Amino acid sequence: MSAKNNPSRQLDKRMKAKGLGRLRWYCTPCQKQCRDENAFKQHTLSEGHVRTIQTTFDGSVRKAIDDFSTQFQSDFLKLLKTSHGEKAVHVNRFYQVYIAQRDHVHLNATRWHSLTDFTKSLGREGLCRVEEKEDGEGGVGGLWISFIDRSPASISRQEALARAEKQDSTSAKIEARILQQQIDRAGRVPVTESQKPTEVIRTAGEAVQIQLPKITMQKQQPASRERPNVFRAARKKLASGTSGGADSDRKAGKRTNQETDGIDADDRSAKKPRND
Repeated sequence: MSAKNNPSRQLDKRMKAKGLGRLRWYCTPCQKQCRDENAFKQHTLSEGHVRTIQTTFDGSVRKAIDDFSTQFQSDFLKLLKTSHGEKAVHVNRFYQVYIAQRDHVHLNATRWHSLTDFTKSLGREGLCRVEEKEDGEGGVGGLWISFIDRSPASISRQEALARAEKQDSTSAKIEARILQQQIDRAGRVPVTESQKPTEVIRTAGEAVQIQLPKITMQKQQPASRERPNVFRAARKKLASGTSGGADSDRKAGKRTNQETDGIDADDRSAKKPRND
């Protein structure tokens, strides 16, 4: 039974073709992954491959390679920006994430001969920040790459952060200068003998006792307000014997003490019962 009519053979082929194959056995114009070197050689000799090459390149091999290179770089940077932002990541680890998609543009169709050459070209063009570390994060050395965001929003955000840092540094410098002035001013004041620090001398195991002076708080007495004595004022007024006060009282409709005593005597005589 041929392979076309054998379901088990077809399932076996699909399972083998499910994973990623070797990069050198992948045909980018045909988008076909071959399993070994012999299969790739037979594919390049096939009529379909030759027709696809003629249609794709159209007599200009360099133009087709430049198009593949531009597309590869654009997809690489887009995935780097969305997945890691401006955080540094190991380039080999990130490349494994990039090639996990089977329909990606492969590196062997571009003008770069290796991933290292492509990474260094990104650093030279200023598209990414490339650092070579001997012992990076997680103990992994090699090339580390981080995306450089040059969008207007990112530039404005960086300028705002720079202004905030400058203001903070200026405030810190002012506070340090004021503190230094206070220290210099305090250093010019002479220190008396009682203000000098004394050394605490104690034997081993002896507790240090500190005696603080007792501060007694005196309760403040409220200010007493002397109330006027109306009887004393009236007595002084009677003792003076001036008729001006009596006349003024009569004019004002007030009765004097003598008149009041006469009225009280009349009332008492009126109330006394008669003995007929």
